[in-house]
Amino acid sequence: MFRVIEQIRNNLAGPTHWGLNESGMLAGQEVEDLLRAKTLWREAAENAITVAEKMMELCLHKQVVNRILEPFSTISAVVTATEWSNWYELRDHEDAQPEIRDLAQAMRQAVSRSSPREVGSGKLDDAHT
Repeated sequence: MFRVIEQIRNNLAGPTHWGLNESGMLAGQEVEDLLRAKTLWREAAENAITVAEKMMELCLHKQVVNRILEPFSTISAVVTATEWSNWYELRDHEDAQPEIRDLAQAMRQAVSRSSPREVGSGKLDDAHT
């Protein structure tokens, strides 16, 4: 738990686009007072940390405490697929949530720069020959 709190304090996750409230599912223009918005986000993270620490004092399990910290944490994940076109069509799109769009664009760029190579047939016997 303390590792998550330290990670938040050292590498706070948050919005990549600080959009103004408007109708629809996606914000276009960013808020004018960006510094204030980011300061409030940092305050919210510190408040969440305070609550998480109090929950830990009650000996609540980390699966409960982590829920308070999730909006401010980063995650690592391994994602596999054989077909990415639908992902890119939906997520590397102007109507996608900005953070997901950033991820989709980074993934597309990484794939375009990679040079895949076959390392075996995938048969279990290959490991023993």
